[in-house]
Amino acid sequence: MKHYFWITGRAGRIEYILISLVAELLSIGFSNTIGRMSHVTPSWPLVIMMWVILAFLVVLAWISFVCLIRRMHDFNCSGWWLFTFVLIGLICAMLRIPVAGPLMLAGGKLFLWFMPGSAGTNRFGPVFHMADSFWKNSTGTSDHKKQTSSASIEKRIDFKL
Repeated sequence: MKHYFWITGRAGRIEYILISLVAELLSIGFSNTIGRMSHVTPSWPLVIMMWVILAFLVVLAWISFVCLIRRMHDFNCSGWWLFTFVLIGLICAMLRIPVAGPLMLAGGKLFLWFMPGSAGTNRFGPVFHMADSFWKNSTGTSDHKKQTSSASIEKRIDFKL
């Protein structure tokens, strides 16, 4: 879990898609909850619950932002490139071009979801595979590729018999 709070390293497509979808769904759900609770007469448990939800949303926004920067690292680009999109969005808002901002956000999201990152190791480190964190053996290395390849060979042998 420590991996999701630090900006160093890279994030692949699947990791970015999962984190962004979960973050968007949870933020929509919790925002609706806060909106509904704002119409209720305030009491101490309600206020405490709203602050806990707000703190959770701040942590969720940080995890999402860090994953976005690490996804930029996967393209061998610095996270500072994100400010160019913010700047272009602000310019479009100042010029009163209403469609350009949402189109840029949607296009950027689709680009980050579907474009593969740079192959091999780049200046931000090696490619991070989510499966590596789940398939550790006793020596701390990941040999899930050997396990899956031997399992697929066994399935082919059984199929031919």
